[in-house]
Amino acid sequence: MILVNSDWSRIIDFDNFKVNTIVVENIEYFRRVVSNFIGQIDGAEGKFSLSHENIGLDLSKKALLISDIFDVNPSLKKANGKINKYIKTLSIDSFEATRNITSDLEKYIDELLTDIDLPIVRSGTIDIDDILKISNIHVEQGEDIIENLVNIFNVCTALLDIRLFVFINIHKLMTSYEWDCFIKTVILKDANVLIFESEVPRDFYIDNGIEKIYIIDEELCEI
Repeated sequence: MILVNSDWSRIIDFDNFKVNTIVVENIEYFRRVVSNFIGQIDGAEGKFSLSHENIGLDLSKKALLISDIFDVNPSLKKANGKINKYIKTLSIDSFEATRNITSDLEKYIDELLTDIDLPIVRSGTIDIDDILKISNIHVEQGEDIIENLVNIFNVCTALLDIRLFVFINIHKLMTSYEWDCFIKTVILKDANVLIFESEVPRDFYIDNGIEKIYIIDEELCEI
């Protein structure tokens, strides 16, 4: 799988390096590059193109941007929605059990309403969508950053067919031990990771066969 930008001469090859870090030292250009990429994930046109074996891939469908590793929920709205759809398909296979649960809920609510001496009624029937909505089903997240990322890799690869996980300025947010665990996780899960950085990180793994670094300096020259 490769990623190209129409303004750059270099090709970012994920077949050779699972983690590719793009360092843009000019902060104004950094903001434009990241904004352009985010726009494409949201479905807009842009300068980036992702492909696998000469077949174009839609960034809005195949890439997931995790802009904040401490609060990933905003980045996982699509994944959480897909989880609900997946569970709904499972409920169809357990039709009788699902019908019994929804029926019991309707009876319970009706009993509560009979105790209220006010003109209050239940509108319509309860279905599995209503149950899933109030259940707040989502990708499990805890205090361990690496474990959270493992959960994201697992769920988004399985349910969303995500091919590229994208992070912004993630190096400085991890200790050496956490970064070591992160790299091992990427290798274990065979994930493709793209990182945008505003300054050159100092990590053991850079350019040693695991992580490849690309630098665009202050004068916008590719190094």
